Amino acid sequence: MMRDSRAEGLRALRAEQTERRRIEEELRAIKKAQGPGRSRLSQSVS
Repeated sequence: MMRDSRAEGLRALRAEQTERRRIEEELRAIKKAQGPGRSRLSQSVS
C-alpha cells in the first residue's frame, strides 16, 4: 500500500515537472519572439 501511494506521488511529480518544462519552454519562445526591451505584461498590469 505504501509503495502504491509513493509510486502514485512520483507519477504526479513527474507529470507536474513535464508540464512545468513545457510551459517554461513556451514562455522562453514568447520572450524570444518579443525581442529585447521591456515586457509588455508589466506595462499592461499597471
